[in-house]
Amino acid sequence: MAIKSKLTTEQENEDQLADLVQTRETILTNPELICFGDIPQSIIDEYSAYTENVINKYPSVMKPLQESIKRSLQKYNRTREPASNAGKEAVYGLNIKIHPILAHLINEKEQMLMEFKEGLKNYKPKASGLEIGILKTKDEKQINIFKEAI
Repeated sequence: MAIKSKLTTEQENEDQLADLVQTRETILTNPELICFGDIPQSIIDEYSAYTENVINKYPSVMKPLQESIKRSLQKYNRTREPASNAGKEAVYGLNIKIHPILAHLINEKEQMLMEFKEGLKNYKPKASGLEIGILKTKDEKQINIFKEAI
C-alpha cells in the first residue's frame, strides 16, 4: 500500500511540474499576462523633461529626494542577487518589442525607426574603415604590415 501511495505521489509531482512548465510558457508568450518590452525613446524624453522641470521648479524639495534615490540605487546595485539561471533561460530568445501598455502611444514611423536602430546594433561590417583605406592605397608594404598585425 505504501509503495502505491509513493508512486501516486511521484506521478502527481510530475504532473504538477508539467503543468507549471506549460503555465510558464503560456505566461511568457502572452503580453496580457506578463508585461515586458522596450520603452520608446520619445516617451523617455517626455518624462525626463517633465522630471527636470519639476526638479528645477522645486529644488528645495527635490534635491534631498534625488540624493536619497541615488544612495538607494547604489545600495541596490551593491546588494542585489545575480540573475538566476532559470531567469536567464526564460529571457533568452525572447523577441522584445514595445511594452504592451505603451504600444498605442507610438506611430508606425517610430516603430520602423526603432526596428532600424535595433538592426544597426546587430550590424557587423565585413571590413573596418582602416582595412578599406589601406586596401585602396594598393601599397603592398602597408597591406603586408597590416595583415601581419592582424
